[in-house]
Amino acid sequence: MAAVKQVEEAPVVHVLPAVIGINDSNQACLVLKKMYLPEIERMKAQAMAHVVSDEASQNEAITMAGQAKKLATAIEKKRKEVIEAPGEFVKTVNNFVKLFRDSLDEIDRKLKAGIQAHMTKVQMEQREAQERARVEAAKIQHELDMRAAALNAQREAESRKAALNKEPAIPMVPEVTAPVVVAPVVPVQNVFRSETGSSVHLRKDWVWEVLDISLIPGKYLVVDKVSVNQAIKSGIRVIPGMRIYETENAIIKA
Repeated sequence: MAAVKQVEEAPVVHVLPAVIGINDSNQACLVLKKMYLPEIERMKAQAMAHVVSDEASQNEAITMAGQAKKLATAIEKKRKEVIEAPGEFVKTVNNFVKLFRDSLDEIDRKLKAGIQAHMTKVQMEQREAQERARVEAAKIQHELDMRAAALNAQREAESRKAALNKEPAIPMVPEVTAPVVVAPVVPVQNVFRSETGSSVHLRKDWVWEVLDISLIPGKYLVVDKVSVNQAIKSGIRVIPGMRIYETENAIIKA
């Protein structure tokens, strides 16, 4: 076997990068370009011109490929060095802001729980008042209908009695019709607003929970939450082994 011919590696001149700002991506790219592009172009020209025809030329190709691999590793290392500072900056800011977001989320959950409970109570009271008004109107309507029916029956009886006694016929009068009683409208408040202009309303959402997994059709397992939610959105309300029900969530707009 022929000896591996050593291909002399041209030294890579590493230019010390200037100070790169966190958001100075153009400067970072210029520094990396000066450091590596000339060497990459030289290696590319050499590789494009090289032809593997025998063992010696193959060994040269192996050596050149190794050089390219080493340079790629060096560039990746330098890339990580360049982005380390801004990466740590982003990570630090995100973690810091997360403390604010977590506190605000806790505030949101606390207030929404109270708001939703009160809204549900108010709406329930309004619906109960609406039902009481409907029942009362139906009761009055029934009484009026009964009175009208009794008056019409009385007139009919008097007319039959007059005919039986051969008395003069009672003049025809229109049948008594009870007036229609309309239940008063009791509005149910759906949107609640504050003096500052913020508002909240209840949105109905269909959700589900597993009751008996052995009864759930195979296409809904593991249980595939995405598939189940898509099925519910398409209108499915009954899935064996599951309870699909509607919940309400308070949606706040500021």
